[in-house]
Formats: sequence, structure tokens, C-alpha cells
Amino acid sequence: MPSLRELQKNWEGFAQADPLWAICTDPQKRNQKWSEQDFVESGNREIEKVLSHVRFLGLPVDPKGPALDFGCGVGRLTQALAMHFDECWGVDISPTMIRTAQNFHKTNPRCNFWLNQTDNLQKFPDRSFAFIYSSIVLQH
Repeated sequence: MPSLRELQKNWEGFAQADPLWAICTDPQKRNQKWSEQDFVESGNREIEKVLSHVRFLGLPVDPKGPALDFGCGVGRLTQALAMHFDECWGVDISPTMIRTAQNFHKTNPRCNFWLNQTDNLQKFPDRSFAFIYSSIVLQH
């Protein structure tokens, strides 16, 4: 498994080259072909699908509690979660992704972003979140 520093270097490269495509790798959208509207709508659809499944399973979700988007990239899913939760935190390892997320969502007071360059989330106390979403797949 790559080191944390290697992961950050890789994601910084993706963020600087084509940040939206790095998050949603639709082959037809490579080379800055995502429109911001289509990109945001894809996040809204993804979160609607996930929350629908959560409701189907009968799992309780507190919309007044904060949500966490782990590996948020430019905040596509953070903003979608903000439509369902009063407070949302997007966390990412890439400074460029976080800056882009902050810029994209600067008018949404429910969206907060944090650059995490460590292997833990100590910034947040245990059991801080009502809902946690991550689209990151880790390989061992």
C-alpha cells in the first residue's frame, strides 16, 4: 500500500490536471469536459441513491447531526449531503482539492472543508457524525 505522502502526491497531481474527472472518471468527460452543473447533479443523484437505500434498510439518520464526506475531492458529495444535513464536513488529503472545494461551495454555509495530511481524524471527537460517506476504496 502506498505511503500517505505518495497518496497525497498522486491526488495533488490529479487535482492539478483535471480535478472533476479525477473524482468522476467518465471516459467521455476526460480533459476538463465535465460541466460544473452535470458534475454537481451526478453527486446529488449518488447521495439520493445512498440515502434511499439507508431508508430502505430502516437505519436511523439524524439530519440535524453533521455528515462527513471522507475523501471529498472538490466537494461534489459534500454539497449533496448538505441538502440533507444541517452541517457537512468534507475531508481530503489534497490541498488543491480542498481549495477548489472551498471556492466551489463558498456560498453554502453548511459545507465545511478540512485538509487532513495525517492518518487520523483527531480533529473530530469520537462519534462526531450522524452520517459518514466515503467513496474511497482501499486496497491492502
